Amino acid sequence: MKKKKNKKPLTPEQIEMVLRPLTDEQMESLSREDLLVVLRGEQQLRKFFEEAANNAAAINKELENKVLELEGKLVIVKCRLLSPKSEKSPRKPKELNSGEKKKPLPRNRNLEERYPDADVIEKEIKLEQLPTCSCCQGQMNEMGVFEQSQSLTVIEKKYLITNILRMKYHCSQCHSHIETAPQLPRVVPRGTYSDEFLIDVAVSKYCDLLPVERYCEMAARGGFVGLPPNSLHEGLWRLGEFLRVIYELIRIETLDSRILYGDETPHKMLEGDEKSNWYFWGFFSLTSCFFECHDTRSGEVALDVLSESECRYFVSDAYTGYGRAINEVNKLRVIAEVDTIIEVLCNSHARRYFDECGELEDANTFIAEYQEIYKVEKEVKEIIKEADANKESDVSLVLAT
Repeated sequence: MKKKKNKKPLTPEQIEMVLRPLTDEQMESLSREDLLVVLRGEQQLRKFFEEAANNAAAINKELENKVLELEGKLVIVKCRLLSPKSEKSPRKPKELNSGEKKKPLPRNRNLEERYPDADVIEKEIKLEQLPTCSCCQGQMNEMGVFEQSQSLTVIEKKYLITNILRMKYHCSQCHSHIETAPQLPRVVPRGTYSDEFLIDVAVSKYCDLLPVERYCEMAARGGFVGLPPNSLHEGLWRLGEFLRVIYELIRIETLDSRILYGDETPHKMLEGDEKSNWYFWGFFSLTSCFFECHDTRSGEVALDVLSESECRYFVSDAYTGYGRAINEVNKLRVIAEVDTIIEVLCNSHARRYFDECGELEDANTFIAEYQEIYKVEKEVKEIIKEADANKESDVSLVLAT
């Protein structure tokens, strides 16, 4: 079998000879077949040069875009380094008054008014022996009036063991049947931990971000030495399964909202999975919210959620995964003849970039526009709050009558 010879690249002299134009005498000496060969070669060369020119133009355009992008990033970096570390607009300097100073607001010294949700206990302090008057040396009596002072206190958490005693019943006539009072309903029937204990662990872990191992150390100081963290993790899982129906109802309420908000943030998985970089996804309405944890930031997560949603508007940042998910869902909605989802981008994210470039004149113009937007939004919130208050007062009046 003959080996295929590799074609050697043309030398510059050969390329110059090929591109050299033919004279009139050379053209007249060519046959019809030679002219066709020359014509096809000319067409191929023209096509080659056109493609090369288009590729060069595309590369130049890409380089120009990258230069603009780098220049923009350079401006942002400079502004981040040199500008104040706050997105709040600088306050306008106040006009000098005629020496008048604004009085500070009086501080509420009544702790019951300052903390209206706190329980109140009273301690009476009395003398065991009635005091003696310093004027006449006579014995003093109680006036029935106390001088009051207040302080904040805390009652230490106590860890207790509950002995559950279920009464047994027997038949006093035939003496052949015994019946025991049923167990109280619990999250984990016949489990070691009560519902109150599991709820306390869940609040400490998910609200106070307290690791279960640290919770066990705190419980050891309260009398529960050697509390096993693994069994508490299992108890939290059982509690989550018990509350799943509530989570699903909240999820349905959120997805039925006309306006839906979405966002995601990195979440570290410390153990239990090979992949440590997870993402915490949150979806919100004006009255409810739910969260999902996934090992990916793919738009497929948003696609699955929006496919179940009845929302008309979806508010998010400019992450492209949300845009692709909305496009896919809208294709299905068009087929089903349902209103499509309108993508609404977050103004706070957009304003942030203008604020970082605040030294530029155009950026200040947009920041001023956003200030007007926030002003209108504040007025709308006050109108809604006032309307809700009036509605509650009308309901109270109806109930009273």
